[in-house]
Amino acid sequence: MDKIIRQILQIDAEAQKKMEEARQKREALIAEVDKEAGEETEKLRSHSASKIEMIRKTEKEAAQENIAAIRKQADAQTAALTQVFAEKEPQWLDEILQAVFSA
Repeated sequence: MDKIIRQILQIDAEAQKKMEEARQKREALIAEVDKEAGEETEKLRSHSASKIEMIRKTEKEAAQENIAAIRKQADAQTAALTQVFAEKEPQWLDEILQAVFSA
């Protein structure tokens, strides 16, 4: 009977040992998964930041090109208006003077 009790206790001790080993393995796996998840999150964060910066740079360049085109168009319109004014100035001055002196 003592032999059976010792065997039961030995089996129980081995079962306890195996349970502890399984718990430790489980904790190690959870820690490893958490570590890998953190690394993957950081990779995604870094990749996203790079993409955002690339998009920001591309959009800034496009905006600068648009601004340059608008300025060029505005300069052309200003030059055209200046030319029209220069051409029409004598006529307009005559019209203004006639209007002032005719009144």
